[in-house]
Amino acid sequence: MSRCFWLICISLLTFVSAAGPSVSKAQTSSSQATSDCKGKKLCIGVRSHARPFSFKPESGSEIITDGTHGPLARKGYTGYMVRICDAALKEMTLNIGDDEEILAYSDIGVVDIDTRIETGKKNVTFETTPGLDGSRLSYLGQDFDILCDPATITNDRRSDFTVSAPLFLTGVSYITLAGENRSGAPLTACSTDHNLIGVVKGTNTSYAIQALANTNELPSYKKEINTYLNGSEVCTRTLSIYQTFKNDEQAAKALCEGKVAYIADPSEELQKEITNSDNCIEPTSAKYAKYLVNASNAIQSRNNQPCHRRYPLVGIVVAEKDPASKTEARIKEAQIPSPAANGQKSTLTGKETCKPDQPLVRSFNNHKEAAKAFCQGEIFYYVGDLEIITANAQAVAGCNYENGSQTYTTDRYAIFGKTIEQNKSGVKIQDPERRLRVAQFFEILSRKTVFTPSILDAAFESTFHGRDPSERLADFYESIRGTYSTR
Repeated sequence: MSRCFWLICISLLTFVSAAGPSVSKAQTSSSQATSDCKGKKLCIGVRSHARPFSFKPESGSEIITDGTHGPLARKGYTGYMVRICDAALKEMTLNIGDDEEILAYSDIGVVDIDTRIETGKKNVTFETTPGLDGSRLSYLGQDFDILCDPATITNDRRSDFTVSAPLFLTGVSYITLAGENRSGAPLTACSTDHNLIGVVKGTNTSYAIQALANTNELPSYKKEINTYLNGSEVCTRTLSIYQTFKNDEQAAKALCEGKVAYIADPSEELQKEITNSDNCIEPTSAKYAKYLVNASNAIQSRNNQPCHRRYPLVGIVVAEKDPASKTEARIKEAQIPSPAANGQKSTLTGKETCKPDQPLVRSFNNHKEAAKAFCQGEIFYYVGDLEIITANAQAVAGCNYENGSQTYTTDRYAIFGKTIEQNKSGVKIQDPERRLRVAQFFEILSRKTVFTPSILDAAFESTFHGRDPSERLADFYESIRGTYSTR
C-alpha cells in the first residue's frame, strides 16, 4: 500500500502545483473550451492516428476490450493509452458508496486532435523543443482537461502539467522498406528526389532525429542532419551553368562522358568529330546544329535544369581572350531547351544556386499519412517511437519493412492533465469543481496503475494481443506495480 499512497500523493501534488494561481494568462490557442466540450463536465483529448496507443480504427472489432468499455471506446477510440484512460473514466461514472461526484457518460466530452488538424481547426507544428506551444500539448487546459495519447514525459512537461506515473516504456527508432518495395537508400542525403526522413508534427521531432545522429546510426547523412538540426539550409549548392573548353577535343570528350549535357554553337569540325566517335549525340538532320546534345540526356528532360545535374549544363569552345559577354551571347543564341541557358533569363551569371526538390525532413499531420508515404517509397526513413511507426506501417496493406527492432532513446509515456479554465471578461478563472474531477481521475489512475493485477497489464494484453512484453518493458512494469501478474 505504501507504493500506492506514494504515487497518489505525487500525482495530487503535481496537479496542485501545475494548476497555479486562480487567474492565469491566456495562451496561444482559443481562450474558451471549444464546442466539442461545451457544457461537458470533463473533456478528454484523443488521437485518430496514433496507433497502437490512441486511434480510431476502421473496424469496430478493435475496440472490444476485456470488460473496460468506457466513454472513449463508446466514441469509437481505442489503443493502449485510451484503454487506461477509459478504465479510470468508467470508475468515475460508478456509484462506489462515497461522496464523490458521479459522472454520466454524457458529461464527458471528447476532442480528436488529429481530426482538428486535418480540418484546419488547429495548426500543430514541429515541436522542436519538448513542451513548446507548437505541440498538441499547448491545447491541454484550453480545449480539453486530460490528454490520452502517447505523450513522452519531459522536464518541461512535468512543470507545466499534471503528470501520471509512467505508463509505458519505449524509444525512438526507424524503419526502412524491405523486399520488393525497397528502393535503396541514397548514397548521400542530397542525392534523392524523395525525402530522406519522415516524421510527424507535434512530436519531439528534433529530439528523435538528434538521437539517430548521436548514435551514429545514419553516418552517411550525419553532416546534413546536424545542419538541419542547427536550423540551416540543407543540400543547397552552387553549380556552374556552363563550362568553357580550349578546343574541340576537350568539348567532345566532356559531352560523350556526360560531363556536360549540351555543346553550344559547335563548329562543323566538332560536330563531325563527335558524330564519328561513339554516337554519343542525339541525331540531327540539320547540316549545322546550333547545339549538340548528349543522347542519354535527350530522354531525360529533367536534366535541362542545372540543379538536377552533378556537372555544368552547357559546354562551349572559346578563344583564349573571348570575354564572358560574348560567350554567354553565343549560348543564348543556340536556344538550348533550358530556361537557364536559352535567353529566358536576362543574363547568364554562370552560376545557379540549387536547392533540393524535396526537403531533407518531411513532416506529416499524423502517422496514417506518414506511414502511407513511407510505404509508397516517398520517404526512405520513417522515424518515431518504435511501436507507433511499426504499427502504422503494418496497417498499410502490402507494406513490408525492416529495421524497427532497436530503440535509440529511453522514453516513458504518461497521461497529462490541465483543467480547462472559464473565461470571464477576458480573464481566465479556474473552476474548483472541474479541478476536483481532474484530480479524481489521476487518483483513480494511480490506484489502478500500482495494484496487481494492474491496469497496465490489462491494457497491454488487450492492445498487443498475445505478445509478451519485452524484457525491458516487463522490468518497467514490475518497477511500477510489483511482480508481474499471471492472471
